[in-house]
Amino acid sequence: MVSRLLGHNFTVWEKQRPEGSHQTCSFTLVPAGKFQVRHAVAQIAKDRAFCGDSHALVQTKDGRFALILSDGMGTGPKAAKESRATVDLLAQLLSSGLKEEFALNLINTVLMLRTPEERFATIDVALIDLFRGNVELIKVGAAPSYIKRNREVVPIEASTPPAGILQQVEVDRQHHVLAAGDFLILASDGIFAGELGPEETEDWVEKALGRLEVAGPQPIAEFLIKIAETNMGKESKDDVTVIVAQLMPAGAL
Repeated sequence: MVSRLLGHNFTVWEKQRPEGSHQTCSFTLVPAGKFQVRHAVAQIAKDRAFCGDSHALVQTKDGRFALILSDGMGTGPKAAKESRATVDLLAQLLSSGLKEEFALNLINTVLMLRTPEERFATIDVALIDLFRGNVELIKVGAAPSYIKRNREVVPIEASTPPAGILQQVEVDRQHHVLAAGDFLILASDGIFAGELGPEETEDWVEKALGRLEVAGPQPIAEFLIKIAETNMGKESKDDVTVIVAQLMPAGAL
Protein backbone atom coordinates (compact mmCIF):
# COMPACT_ATOMS: atom_id res chain seq x y z
CA MET A 1 0.00 0.00 0.00
CA VAL A 2 2.79 2.42 0.90
CA SER A 3 4.59 1.59 -2.34
CA ARG A 4 1.48 2.31 -4.39
CA LEU A 5 0.75 5.58 -2.59
CA LEU A 6 4.30 6.92 -2.92
CA GLY A 7 5.04 5.54 -6.38
CA HIS A 8 8.21 3.71 -5.30
CA ASN A 9 8.83 0.22 -3.97
CA PHE A 10 9.49 -0.05 -0.25
CA THR A 11 10.64 -3.01 1.81
CA VAL A 12 10.52 -3.84 5.54
CA TRP A 13 13.85 -3.11 7.20
CA GLU A 14 13.06 -4.21 10.75
CA LYS A 15 10.10 -5.23 12.91
CA GLN A 16 9.46 -4.75 16.62
CA ARG A 17 6.92 -7.04 18.26
CA PRO A 18 7.14 -6.58 22.04
CA GLU A 19 5.58 -9.22 24.25
CA GLY A 20 2.30 -8.32 25.92
CA SER A 21 -1.11 -7.51 24.49
CA HIS A 22 -0.93 -3.79 25.30
CA GLN A 23 2.48 -3.16 23.70
CA THR A 24 2.79 -1.29 20.40
CA CYS A 25 4.07 -3.18 17.37
CA SER A 26 6.06 -1.23 14.79
CA PHE A 27 8.07 -1.72 11.62
CA THR A 28 10.48 0.37 9.59
CA LEU A 29 10.23 0.74 5.82
CA VAL A 30 13.10 1.71 3.54
CA PRO A 31 13.09 2.30 -0.24
CA ALA A 32 13.77 -0.86 -2.22
CA GLY A 33 16.62 -0.73 -4.73
CA LYS A 34 16.60 -1.60 -8.41
CA PHE A 35 19.07 -4.42 -7.76
CA GLN A 36 19.67 -7.36 -5.46
CA VAL A 37 22.85 -9.30 -4.72
CA ARG A 38 23.27 -13.04 -5.11
CA HIS A 39 26.35 -14.29 -3.25
CA ALA A 40 28.42 -17.29 -2.21
CA VAL A 41 31.42 -17.91 0.08
CA ALA A 42 34.01 -20.70 0.02
CA GLN A 43 36.93 -21.20 2.43
CA ILE A 44 40.02 -23.23 3.21
CA ALA A 45 41.31 -23.27 6.79
CA LYS A 46 44.96 -24.13 7.42
CA ASP A 47 44.03 -24.91 11.02
CA ARG A 48 40.93 -27.06 10.64
CA ALA A 49 39.43 -25.76 13.89
CA PHE A 50 40.03 -22.07 13.20
CA CYS A 51 40.02 -20.02 10.00
CA GLY A 52 42.01 -16.79 10.30
CA ASP A 53 39.75 -15.12 7.73
CA SER A 54 36.35 -13.72 8.67
CA HIS A 55 33.60 -12.20 6.56
CA ALA A 56 30.18 -10.58 6.75
CA LEU A 57 27.46 -9.78 4.22
CA VAL A 58 25.13 -7.01 5.37
CA GLN A 59 22.62 -4.60 3.86
CA THR A 60 22.73 -1.02 5.11
CA LYS A 61 19.83 1.34 5.72
CA ASP A 62 20.97 3.64 2.91
CA GLY A 63 20.39 0.97 0.27
CA ARG A 64 23.84 -0.59 -0.07
CA PHE A 65 24.96 -4.20 0.21
CA ALA A 66 28.31 -4.60 1.97
CA LEU A 67 30.80 -7.41 1.50
CA ILE A 68 33.35 -7.40 4.32
CA LEU A 69 36.46 -9.61 4.47
CA SER A 70 39.27 -9.51 7.01
CA ASP A 71 42.43 -11.60 7.29
CA GLY A 72 44.02 -11.75 10.72
CA MET A 73 47.80 -11.96 10.71
CA GLY A 74 48.95 -15.57 10.67
CA THR A 75 46.61 -18.54 11.13
CA GLY A 76 44.83 -20.32 13.93
CA PRO A 77 42.77 -19.03 16.88
CA LYS A 78 44.55 -15.67 17.31
CA ALA A 79 44.12 -14.75 13.66
CA ALA A 80 40.50 -15.89 13.79
CA LYS A 81 39.86 -13.75 16.86
CA GLU A 82 41.39 -10.63 15.27
CA SER A 83 39.54 -10.93 11.98
CA ARG A 84 36.20 -11.89 13.60
CA ALA A 85 36.29 -8.91 15.96
CA THR A 86 37.22 -6.60 13.07
CA VAL A 87 34.43 -7.85 10.81
CA ASP A 88 31.74 -7.85 13.50
CA LEU A 89 32.52 -4.30 14.62
CA LEU A 90 32.73 -2.97 11.07
CA ALA A 91 29.44 -4.64 10.12
CA GLN A 92 27.70 -3.04 13.09
CA LEU A 93 29.14 0.40 12.39
CA LEU A 94 28.23 0.33 8.68
CA SER A 95 24.74 -1.01 9.41
CA SER A 96 24.14 1.85 11.83
CA GLY A 97 24.95 4.40 9.13
CA LEU A 98 28.40 5.61 10.23
CA LYS A 99 30.79 6.86 7.54
CA GLU A 100 33.29 4.29 6.34
CA GLU A 101 36.49 6.20 7.13
CA PHE A 102 35.31 6.97 10.67
CA ALA A 103 34.45 3.28 11.19
CA LEU A 104 37.82 2.14 9.84
CA ASN A 105 39.79 4.59 11.99
CA LEU A 106 37.83 3.48 15.04
CA ILE A 107 38.73 -0.14 14.32
CA ASN A 108 42.35 0.86 13.72
CA THR A 109 42.45 2.55 17.12
CA VAL A 110 41.05 -0.58 18.80
CA LEU A 111 43.68 -2.75 17.09
CA MET A 112 46.48 -0.36 18.08
CA LEU A 113 45.59 -0.91 21.74
CA ARG A 114 46.33 -4.62 21.49
CA THR A 115 49.73 -6.27 21.75
CA PRO A 116 51.88 -6.27 18.58
CA GLU A 117 51.38 -10.04 18.17
CA GLU A 118 47.59 -9.80 17.83
CA ARG A 119 46.71 -6.40 16.43
CA PHE A 120 47.18 -6.56 12.64
CA ALA A 121 44.33 -7.34 10.25
CA THR A 122 43.56 -6.60 6.63
CA ILE A 123 40.19 -5.07 5.76
CA ASP A 124 38.46 -5.47 2.40
CA VAL A 125 35.06 -3.82 1.91
CA ALA A 126 32.84 -3.62 -1.18
CA LEU A 127 29.77 -1.38 -0.93
CA ILE A 128 27.30 -2.07 -3.74
CA ASP A 129 24.69 0.65 -4.34
CA LEU A 130 21.42 -1.22 -4.92
CA PHE A 131 19.82 1.83 -6.58
CA ARG A 132 22.52 2.71 -9.13
CA GLY A 133 24.62 -0.42 -9.42
CA ASN A 134 27.83 1.39 -8.46
CA VAL A 135 30.36 -0.29 -6.20
CA GLU A 136 32.90 1.35 -3.92
CA LEU A 137 35.86 -0.81 -2.92
CA ILE A 138 37.78 0.09 0.22
CA LYS A 139 41.05 -1.74 0.82
CA VAL A 140 43.30 -1.67 3.87
CA GLY A 141 46.16 -4.08 3.24
CA ALA A 142 43.84 -6.37 1.28
CA ALA A 143 44.51 -8.68 -1.67
CA PRO A 144 43.28 -7.87 -5.20
CA SER A 145 39.59 -8.07 -6.07
CA TYR A 146 38.07 -8.71 -9.48
CA ILE A 147 35.05 -7.66 -11.52
CA LYS A 148 33.97 -10.26 -14.09
CA ARG A 149 31.69 -9.32 -16.98
CA ASN A 150 31.39 -12.29 -19.34
CA ARG A 151 35.02 -12.99 -20.30
CA GLU A 152 36.28 -9.52 -19.38
CA VAL A 153 38.01 -9.37 -15.99
CA VAL A 154 39.05 -6.14 -14.24
CA PRO A 155 41.57 -6.58 -11.37
CA ILE A 156 41.36 -4.06 -8.51
CA GLU A 157 44.56 -3.70 -6.50
CA ALA A 158 45.82 -1.46 -3.70
CA SER A 159 49.09 -1.11 -1.79
CA THR A 160 48.17 -0.06 1.73
CA PRO A 161 49.37 -1.58 5.04
CA PRO A 162 46.98 -3.59 7.24
CA ALA A 163 45.02 -1.94 10.02
CA GLY A 164 46.74 -1.73 13.40
CA ILE A 165 50.17 -0.67 12.09
CA LEU A 166 49.90 3.12 11.64
CA GLN A 167 48.25 5.66 13.92
CA GLN A 168 46.03 6.79 11.03
CA VAL A 169 44.66 4.07 8.77
CA GLU A 170 45.58 4.36 5.08
CA VAL A 171 42.49 3.74 2.94
CA ASP A 172 42.42 3.04 -0.79
CA ARG A 173 38.96 3.81 -2.26
CA GLN A 174 38.02 2.89 -5.82
CA HIS A 175 34.71 3.28 -7.64
CA HIS A 176 33.37 1.11 -10.45
CA VAL A 177 30.06 0.69 -12.24
CA LEU A 178 28.42 -2.75 -12.31
CA ALA A 179 25.81 -3.94 -14.79
CA ALA A 180 23.16 -6.54 -14.04
CA GLY A 181 24.80 -9.96 -14.22
CA ASP A 182 28.32 -8.76 -13.33
CA PHE A 183 30.32 -10.66 -10.71
CA LEU A 184 32.47 -9.13 -7.97
CA ILE A 185 35.09 -11.40 -6.39
CA LEU A 186 36.89 -10.70 -3.10
CA ALA A 187 39.61 -13.03 -1.84
CA SER A 188 42.10 -13.17 1.02
CA ASP A 189 45.81 -13.28 0.13
CA GLY A 190 45.99 -16.99 0.96
CA ILE A 191 44.70 -17.65 -2.54
CA PHE A 192 48.23 -16.84 -3.76
CA ALA A 193 49.97 -19.16 -1.29
CA GLY A 194 50.44 -22.05 -3.73
CA GLU A 195 53.41 -23.50 -5.58
CA LEU A 196 53.14 -21.35 -8.73
CA GLY A 197 56.14 -19.30 -9.76
CA PRO A 198 56.35 -15.60 -8.87
CA GLU A 199 55.37 -14.47 -12.36
CA GLU A 200 52.25 -16.66 -12.39
CA THR A 201 51.11 -16.35 -8.78
CA GLU A 202 49.72 -12.82 -8.98
CA ASP A 203 47.65 -13.28 -12.11
CA TRP A 204 46.35 -16.86 -12.12
CA VAL A 205 43.02 -15.74 -10.62
CA GLU A 206 42.49 -13.15 -13.35
CA LYS A 207 43.35 -15.69 -16.07
CA ALA A 208 41.11 -18.37 -14.56
CA LEU A 209 38.16 -16.00 -14.27
CA GLY A 210 38.61 -14.90 -17.88
CA ARG A 211 38.31 -18.50 -19.10
CA LEU A 212 35.45 -19.47 -16.81
CA GLU A 213 31.88 -19.68 -18.04
CA VAL A 214 29.44 -20.34 -15.20
CA ALA A 215 25.91 -19.45 -14.20
CA GLY A 216 26.27 -18.21 -10.64
CA PRO A 217 28.43 -17.21 -7.64
CA GLN A 218 28.67 -20.66 -6.00
CA PRO A 219 30.38 -22.37 -8.97
CA ILE A 220 32.90 -19.50 -9.24
CA ALA A 221 33.74 -19.63 -5.52
CA GLU A 222 34.16 -23.42 -5.57
CA PHE A 223 36.19 -23.28 -8.79
CA LEU A 224 38.71 -20.80 -7.34
CA ILE A 225 39.00 -22.72 -4.07
CA LYS A 226 39.65 -25.97 -5.94
CA ILE A 227 42.49 -24.36 -7.93
CA ALA A 228 43.94 -22.82 -4.74
CA GLU A 229 43.89 -26.25 -3.08
CA THR A 230 45.62 -27.81 -6.07
CA ASN A 231 48.29 -25.09 -6.09
CA MET A 232 49.01 -25.66 -2.40
CA GLY A 233 49.59 -29.38 -2.81
CA LYS A 234 48.99 -31.86 0.00
CA GLU A 235 49.06 -29.34 2.86
CA SER A 236 47.23 -26.00 3.14
CA LYS A 237 49.76 -23.19 3.51
CA ASP A 238 47.35 -20.43 4.50
CA ASP A 239 43.70 -19.66 5.11
CA VAL A 240 41.77 -18.82 1.96
CA THR A 241 38.39 -17.12 1.63
CA VAL A 242 36.61 -16.32 -1.61
CA ILE A 243 33.46 -14.18 -1.70
CA VAL A 244 31.56 -13.95 -4.97
CA ALA A 245 28.67 -11.50 -5.45
CA GLN A 246 26.51 -11.09 -8.55
CA LEU A 247 24.41 -8.01 -9.20
CA MET A 248 20.88 -8.96 -10.25
CA PRO A 249 17.71 -6.99 -11.05
CA ALA A 250 15.36 -6.73 -8.06
CA GLY A 251 13.02 -9.70 -7.93
CA ALA A 252 15.24 -11.88 -10.11
CA LEU A 253 16.63 -14.04 -7.29
